[in-house]
Amino acid sequence: MTAEKRQRYYTKHTSAYLSGYDGNAVRQLEQLEEFPVHRQRTHRNKREVKRLELEVREPGKIAPFAVVGLLAVCLLTILMLSQYASLVGVNDTAVGLKKDLETLKTEEAKLLTQYELAYDLQAIEQDLLASGEMIKPQNSQVQMIELTEPDSVEYYQNAGFGNGIVTGIKEIFSTIRTYF
Repeated sequence: MTAEKRQRYYTKHTSAYLSGYDGNAVRQLEQLEEFPVHRQRTHRNKREVKRLELEVREPGKIAPFAVVGLLAVCLLTILMLSQYASLVGVNDTAVGLKKDLETLKTEEAKLLTQYELAYDLQAIEQDLLASGEMIKPQNSQVQMIELTEPDSVEYYQNAGFGNGIVTGIKEIFSTIRTYF
């Protein structure tokens, strides 16, 4: 690169377009004094804003409703905490009762097995058969039900609750007429 290209750069400031600019970014103090001083613009349409004057209450006064509200909030907070504590107590009791229920169910299962083992059903059957209080059923007394056929349903389109009652009442009156 040539020396001219290296010294050339772009700036956003107006100083690059001044008539005495030689391409150096560092300026002498005398050159800086030549620049015009920027003035602040004054706004022609300046409006004055008037603030509302508020009455300020003396700091020593306390509103009675504020005190009552604060007391109500404190009271409700205390009641809420006490109810939460009682809820925790009820929850602990429920957990204890669930544990008791589980132990009672296991104890019930153990007692039922002991009860079933306490009675020998075959020995009782033999005793009752020997005494004649119980007899074994004969082949003619045993009924066999065959469930191999599928279940079926008969559906009557015109049958209804009201029709059956009316028909039944008519039949009753017809039988009464035949006797008289």
